Amino acid sequence: MDDRTLDCEVDLQLERTAAHIRRTSVAEPRAAIAGSDRFQDDLATCSDEESLRRKLVSVRRRRLQCHRLLEQAEAQQNALDEQLLAVIRQRDEAVLDYRSVRIAIATQQRQLQISRQWNVTNDTFHIWHSGPFVTINGLRLGAEAPSMEVGSSADTDRQPNGPIEQPRRYLGFGAQPAPSTVNPSSNSNEVRNQEGKNTIRIHWTEINSALGQVCLLLSTLEQKQCCGIRYRHEIVAQGSTSKIGIRSINNQHTAYYNLYSDDSFQLFGKRNFNTALQALVQCVVDAADAVQARDPTITLPHALEKTNTRSGDYVVGGLSVAYGTDGVEWTRAMKYLLTDIKQLMMFKPFALRHARS
Repeated sequence: MDDRTLDCEVDLQLERTAAHIRRTSVAEPRAAIAGSDRFQDDLATCSDEESLRRKLVSVRRRRLQCHRLLEQAEAQQNALDEQLLAVIRQRDEAVLDYRSVRIAIATQQRQLQISRQWNVTNDTFHIWHSGPFVTINGLRLGAEAPSMEVGSSADTDRQPNGPIEQPRRYLGFGAQPAPSTVNPSSNSNEVRNQEGKNTIRIHWTEINSALGQVCLLLSTLEQKQCCGIRYRHEIVAQGSTSKIGIRSINNQHTAYYNLYSDDSFQLFGKRNFNTALQALVQCVVDAADAVQARDPTITLPHALEKTNTRSGDYVVGGLSVAYGTDGVEWTRAMKYLLTDIKQLMMFKPFALRHARS
């Protein structure tokens, strides 16, 4: 029963009581005085009216109190609704941030997988070929090679018109083709040998620069972390004037030999140059041993071996790496040597992963 129903009943009861009193007062006085019991009833009725009035006042007071409590409850409910909306907004923002972070993590993981497949060393030191000569960053390494006759079948098959299309480099600027050289005959000395055939000779400036790039490449491989490559000799990469420091057995003394030369007359020929070149090949052997220790399945395409002669010179693919009178053979030996170095560059990242795991 609510407050309004209670008020209505109380008012109805009051009206009935008042009507009864009026009827009683209009009756004959004698009958009213004569009936003492009826007078007592009227007094009881009056007392009931007073109690009802007091109850009505109490009910109205309670109703006012209930209204106040209801207003307080509604205010608290509105405050709680506002807090709930704020929490929902924060939750939605957190969900959006979480999804954004998950997308960013997935993107970074894909980029990481792609970057793991990069070979920065291979892109920095691009080893390729220009006809019979091997090149490193566009610099040819070799002494001489037979010149191809224009219009011959070999020239048609192996030297197409225009510049040779080179493979694209992943980390090059705009993924442009790797540096390539123009027609070798336009940048080299084309002479006739004793047999009357035209040959292409490379200037010593280009040979020295190419050997400087090889020294820088081997030095870079040694400085990489977790690669395990250590050379028994010291490589001093100085561009076209690089040197090789040959350490003694106890590593107390180091003798430096120039890994560059020229066409000037020398009393002992190219002995110092060949000594530095042999030490450079020894560094390649050390790098190959370190890589093969991590992955025994790695094999060089051209074996590096020492001869049984007194000098103990190295041969690569059965060709001597010492610079001598046969420039064509030395050109092929350098081509084999850089092919082995390129193989080490390609397999080295996989060896590093096995070592870390």
